[in-house]
Amino acid sequence: THCPRPDEILAINDREHDVFYAAKVADKSFFSLRPKKHTRSKMMKVISKYKKSRSGHHILLSGFGSAQSELNHQEYARQLTHSKIVLCPRGNFEETYRVMESVRAGCVVICDKLPKRWYYKDHPVIEISDWRTLPKLLDTLLQEPDTLSTYQQKSLQWWENTVSEKAVAQYVGAQIQVLDQA
Repeated sequence: THCPRPDEILAINDREHDVFYAAKVADKSFFSLRPKKHTRSKMMKVISKYKKSRSGHHILLSGFGSAQSELNHQEYARQLTHSKIVLCPRGNFEETYRVMESVRAGCVVICDKLPKRWYYKDHPVIEISDWRTLPKLLDTLLQEPDTLSTYQQKSLQWWENTVSEKAVAQYVGAQIQVLDQA
């Protein structure tokens, strides 16, 4: 994915999409115990219904399994940088790289509960334990542009200070020094 430079990041209120989600939802034709299928299917059911009931919001849902609807990397990155809120349901593991992509692009992130990891300490993402609560959360956020702007600034600061390439290198370096002193 193209990573935007700081000068390429649009202010939250200058973005064209209110809500964005792009990824494959697991094939419905087979049974699966994988969390990805269950979580994403639940989220898609809720956001699809929400989209139909909120014609005033610009909600972009893309890449649901047919080759025609999938975005290429450049288009995905462009849509990401033009979105206020990005939905990041988990995959088959506890976390998804979409959280990091979205934060780096200056988006407000809504995702499943994140695991306890050093890099998620003080994270600015909105964790959701039940996707059925998403409509109320979206209505609240989309009515509060100042709140969205605050989340954007916190996301960009968290990226820079905690999970950017430079921040991770500093963390690893500090951990190595601790080990060397032990």
